[in-house]
Amino acid sequence: MTTQPERRADEAKFEAQLKAEGFPEIRRNEYKPNQHNPEHSHPFDVHALVLDGEITLTVDGKPTRYGVGDEFSMAAGCRHIEDIGPNGVRYLVGRRPRSAVELFAAECKDILTKDPGPAGRQKICSRLEELLRDARFVETAVTDKTPERHILYEDPDLGFCILAHNYTSAKTSPPHDHGPSWAIYGQARGETEMTDYARVAEPADGKPGKARPTRTYKLTPGVAHVYNEKVLHSPTRRGPTQLVRLEGLNMDRIKRDKFETV
Repeated sequence: MTTQPERRADEAKFEAQLKAEGFPEIRRNEYKPNQHNPEHSHPFDVHALVLDGEITLTVDGKPTRYGVGDEFSMAAGCRHIEDIGPNGVRYLVGRRPRSAVELFAAECKDILTKDPGPAGRQKICSRLEELLRDARFVETAVTDKTPERHILYEDPDLGFCILAHNYTSAKTSPPHDHGPSWAIYGQARGETEMTDYARVAEPADGKPGKARPTRTYKLTPGVAHVYNEKVLHSPTRRGPTQLVRLEGLNMDRIKRDKFETV
């Protein structure tokens, strides 16, 4: 392939733009004519300028063609298909790596944007279980230096949070729900004994509500569980434990009702 002289100035300008935007890796990629790259994603953000030829990117079933002089961007974790034109393609691209937690947050946002209800949350729960079996993800998310509650990510648009918890000793919490929010508990290390409850009486006149235990089960490393709105539960930790949790809303800002066991 050859590059037109007038395009060289654009390359220099675009490369300067990539550096200003904080892209640490800048490279030139080239693909052969009519090459097809099946659906995949990258662990880095992409911003590119097509120098020669053309490429079609398909995201969520919608194809978009990019030719000489066109720019395209893609967030880390975005699943897409690449189809190269009959003359191949060459483009200048910046790559900006994202952490494992940032990639997970992007996945969560995509899922919740499409389905904010229980089915979407269950998809996130299943994905979290996969990640909790990846030692590299766990090491990135929670360590022995993590406090009992640490917000790893809070979405500015949807409001959900990803949190890390490091409990260094035994601890039991009373029955509670998350008010108008939902939560997902993901066990990273250690074990949590979880008890579910039936609501017997609602809090009233400043007095706590009443709750009756219905079942008890264990969360072991790699296991995650969804607790939707108004679902009462209580965790018991008999030793050091570490979790990765999600909250539909930041519970630091929400007052919760109190319940007692009957």
